[in-house]
Amino acid sequence: MTSTFFESSSVFFQRHERRIVFFILGLFLVFNLVTAPFSPDPWNDEISYSEPAVTLAATGHLTSHAWGAQGQPVWTGNSPLHQLLLAGFIKIFGFGSRTVRGIDVIYYTLAVLIIYQIVRGFSLIETTRNRLLLILVLLSGTGLVALYRNGRYDTLGALLVILWVWFSLLSKKRLAFLIGVFFTAILMPIGSLNIAPLLVLCGAVALFLWRWQAVRPLAVAGAGCLTGMAIMQVTYAHFGVPHVFHALLASSGGRDVGSDFVLSVFKNPSYIAAVAVGCLLIFPLKRDAIQNDRFDKKIALALFSIAVIIPIFMAVVAKYHIYYSWMAIIPGTICAFMAMESKSVPNFVRVLAVGLILVATLPGFPRRCIRIASSWMQNRPAEIASAARKDVSSDDVVFVNEGSVMVYYGVLPAVRESFWLTAPVDDQSKAAINVVFWPEAGAEKQIHDLLGSEWRQTDYQQFVHESLSVFREPPAHFAVYRRI
Repeated sequence: MTSTFFESSSVFFQRHERRIVFFILGLFLVFNLVTAPFSPDPWNDEISYSEPAVTLAATGHLTSHAWGAQGQPVWTGNSPLHQLLLAGFIKIFGFGSRTVRGIDVIYYTLAVLIIYQIVRGFSLIETTRNRLLLILVLLSGTGLVALYRNGRYDTLGALLVILWVWFSLLSKKRLAFLIGVFFTAILMPIGSLNIAPLLVLCGAVALFLWRWQAVRPLAVAGAGCLTGMAIMQVTYAHFGVPHVFHALLASSGGRDVGSDFVLSVFKNPSYIAAVAVGCLLIFPLKRDAIQNDRFDKKIALALFSIAVIIPIFMAVVAKYHIYYSWMAIIPGTICAFMAMESKSVPNFVRVLAVGLILVATLPGFPRRCIRIASSWMQNRPAEIASAARKDVSSDDVVFVNEGSVMVYYGVLPAVRESFWLTAPVDDQSKAAINVVFWPEAGAEKQIHDLLGSEWRQTDYQQFVHESLSVFREPPAHFAVYRRI
């Protein structure tokens, strides 16, 4: 009776696999759009990478009051594609956390859908059960949740890389898909410079797997990237920035092999699980007869290599934050599910591997859901926005220090002009500011030293809710000062 039930369930999932995938992705998209305001609180990078888009939507100029000198005469804080797309969303749907964070969720939903098409279409993962598990893990993993709910641009980079891989694989069957390779490659430097180390590694893997057959799509991709860089250079030169890539690299900061690297690698359960499961499964594969599924094993080994190498490579040449960890988690997880299907892997190892991968997602999406529920029950975003709005008017010019950015969605649409994170350096802008949001009370002297004149504290708000820190947002507090 039990075996009959499982057999009928398996048949049902096989028959309706695509519908199930679309249902899961649709549910994922709706859930994240509905809950977008509730967790996490607005943070520095979310303001940095959305405020230029807000300015573009409102004024028609890609400038920023959150980047100091890099915000004028045109914003050069990073590659601009995300800001251009987000500005269009803001024009259509208005400004708010659902718009700013929702576009990232859309990027990621499309990325996961394409990954599903790749692993199914090219038979990388052959069983329905493992493909569905892969989708669930990619939507839930620690590090991946930080990618699509953080208000940054990294999800667009992930989508472009995955789209490029898909078109490149399809071009082996039909040369017309090289057009897709070319246009996706054009968008890559306009979308994200941080994906460059991953692209180099993927190119090396392609040459390892397909030898000379990989040269043509890689050459087309290289031509596309150079074209995209040329378009950016010419466009920015028109606006008075002759060396845009120098400016972009300067804004990205130096190398980072410290706490962020440790957090993204050694304290990232989904990454640890992907690599650990890869190790569990790769070694049984090595004992199998070399002629059995030899090419699939090379692909699995290549994906595993990317998962291991990319964090070190990124840390050496640039940075490796938690929101870059998708570059290792996604290939590592695909490798694990591919290797899991080999007949040489013992059943108990398969069960252990699946359990380890699923347990590793607990600090990701499940914990985020608890934080969302906590924030929802406390009505936290509305409380913070209401507390901030009562201290400003539509005639005010506001500066918000980086420790008080949780007021972003409440303050920005409520005032005449606002400066964020970095105080303006020109005297005219300093003189125009009449309200300051600061993280601490009693900071009149600090604000005087920063902006001149005398200031008076008019309000202090704090939002602290009693619960385990792992299940709630950090305490939020800000003081409000007015020019005397």
